[in-house]
Amino acid sequence: MAESNSAPQRPDELSPSSGGRSLEGYFYQLDVSILTALDLVLAKKVAFEIVLEPATEEDLEADIEQEPGALSENVALDGYRLVLQCKLRNTGPWKHEDLSRLLAHGKRRKSARDRLADPSIRYLLVTSADLDGVARQLKVETVGVWPPPSDLPPDMARSLPADAGGRIAILAAMDQEKINARTERLLSQRFRVPHSNLQSCRDALRNEALLRMRGAAEGVWTRLDVERRITAAGGYVGESADLEGFVPPNNWDEFKAAIETKHAVVIKGASGTGKTRTAKALVAHLRDQIPGIKHVIVQGGPGKIVDESPSRPVVYEIEDPWGRFRLEPTSVPWNGAMAEILQSAGPGRKFVITSRSDVLHESKLRLKDKWVVTLEDENYGPDERARLFENRLPSLPPALQPIVLNSRNDAIERLATPLEMHRYFAVLSDGLEKDENNGQYIARCLSDAHHTSIKPRLFIMFGSKRNGRGRPLRGAFSNRARARHSTSCHPFRQV
Repeated sequence: MAESNSAPQRPDELSPSSGGRSLEGYFYQLDVSILTALDLVLAKKVAFEIVLEPATEEDLEADIEQEPGALSENVALDGYRLVLQCKLRNTGPWKHEDLSRLLAHGKRRKSARDRLADPSIRYLLVTSADLDGVARQLKVETVGVWPPPSDLPPDMARSLPADAGGRIAILAAMDQEKINARTERLLSQRFRVPHSNLQSCRDALRNEALLRMRGAAEGVWTRLDVERRITAAGGYVGESADLEGFVPPNNWDEFKAAIETKHAVVIKGASGTGKTRTAKALVAHLRDQIPGIKHVIVQGGPGKIVDESPSRPVVYEIEDPWGRFRLEPTSVPWNGAMAEILQSAGPGRKFVITSRSDVLHESKLRLKDKWVVTLEDENYGPDERARLFENRLPSLPPALQPIVLNSRNDAIERLATPLEMHRYFAVLSDGLEKDENNGQYIARCLSDAHHTSIKPRLFIMFGSKRNGRGRPLRGAFSNRARARHSTSCHPFRQV
């Protein structure tokens, strides 16, 4: 809430009719409460609930089940209690003196400084204002990331418990526009609430937060409570492993336009560019746009696709019909059937197809450009790679996170695809080798991530050219197989 010298109001007196800066700060606190519930309780699932204290006390508390990304190198905690305070500030950036006064403030409630005497407490300030001077050392970009203890300004440290360093962070410059943008991104992308229901969903969540700030359910807002509001708005709380951490490529709009207007899309690209996740995200997008659409995963040949008109809209997901790593002899029927499949697409019958570029080329099937959208390394720019990095960072042990975070820019620059970022964090999780310093650790993991990502490509490239005796192969199956399937295989047929 906005800072004020007036006496605090009782919870039953505080309402949107209070007026002025109080009203502005009141809604700011409501929206930060919603963002916290969506992020910590529902998306990251690191808390079962948050407790909204009375509206005159601007704290949110969440019992953290497991540390989502604290940058404490020396102590790996199984859990901690997060005290989150909201401050809408219109009087300029925070200086360290301002922060010291804020931490010490407490009349009708225990001050943040006193709460920090408990070593299991961590304090996060979410504020619309920026930071100035040494206070900038406490700035973080996301909830769950903590500055190292040495970043606590000495003047502040003198008035705080001796071990408070590393347990204080500030999410600064979070104005109402940024709060709204982050909330909408979670609702639309993570929970897939249909666009037409976004505003009503936010209104419902605001009412839930408001009731608890007025004392309902003793201020407790549980995961189940939040889930009910999301599902009531047509969203999806559960998410498969394939969609966990999905980051849309920079040509995501092309994929959506293709499936919405042409009703079929072939996603082609090199190994590791995220074709499968993009396909599944595209299916999830259709579920938002067409409530009740049936999702069919096609395994086997084209005969698995039902010819008759479906009783309700259906989307067929066809993953690597010509082979996952190389052209498979059993894939030949797809060449003869693909033209009919694509031409049968319509508003009630959609197709999402994925294939590696090299395997599709080996099939000799030439698809018209209108059906194909390419997904390559260049579709993940710095912003997309930064989000891939940030999504994976909390998965590392807390002691490793500050080491990895210090090399964030190197990883974003060198790792071009989702697969490479995945490999990087998989290697990082093993920790430092004996007598290895931090720089060597990062360099080794970056190198391993890059090489393990390209090895499959090299293997497949050689595998598609030579057989086990070193002789060149003609495609991925023998001449005898070609002859046997000649009636259904049309080299360079365009569909």
